[in-house]
Amino acid sequence: MDLLSFSDVPSYFSGETEKSFMQRIKKGLAPNGMVVIRNYLRIPEGTDYSGFQRVTPSYQDLIDQEKVQLYSIEIFKKSKNELH
Repeated sequence: MDLLSFSDVPSYFSGETEKSFMQRIKKGLAPNGMVVIRNYLRIPEGTDYSGFQRVTPSYQDLIDQEKVQLYSIEIFKKSKNELH
């Protein structure tokens, strides 16, 4: 998979799922695959983003054009050297 977009889904996670969901999806992403996470009321805490690069600043101009402006948007790219 090249792109996975979560719209507020991770904000409902808790416990181990909240911490490990990015690691669980990593093996299904293509090298350089992207993950977009859009949160509204709650931002997950303690999530393991190892093997991913935060690339949000590269897309900040597009995020700023989002009309509602209620969401926290983060964009991650799977590291090239990640095998799984």
